[in-house]
Amino acid sequence: MTVVLDASAALAWLFGRDDKAERKRADTMLDALAEDGGLVPALWHSEVCNALVVAERRKIASEAQSTDFLTRLNALPIDTDSAPMQTRRDIVLELARRFTLSVYDAAYLELALRSDARLASFDRQLVAAMRKAGGKVFD
Repeated sequence: MTVVLDASAALAWLFGRDDKAERKRADTMLDALAEDGGLVPALWHSEVCNALVVAERRKIASEAQSTDFLTRLNALPIDTDSAPMQTRRDIVLELARRFTLSVYDAAYLELALRSDARLASFDRQLVAAMRKAGGKVFD
């Protein structure tokens, strides 16, 4: 089953997670992604790059680490959703309102629901919204 991957899940592979169970879940997500393929909204690319540049500025990651991470991400079977936002914006806005999410998080929720995919995220509020909406979450 396809995995909709949010930025928090992808970035866990670079920055790790403090919690041992979350580290294991991140590794399992990576394995599932390699096997089943991933799907991301277009904004995912900007979110990942923004997190990398912020990490560089804070001296948490070097430019070389960021470049290496992006090279590894590019090797994964991750597709970018091609549906134009203007065809989905009313649904995304409604999901953001209903579940008290940012519009960015609601875009992941909408994509996962529309694609009948599992949502891979470490964002607790987004995961809770996915469950409330009747969608599948990567556990």
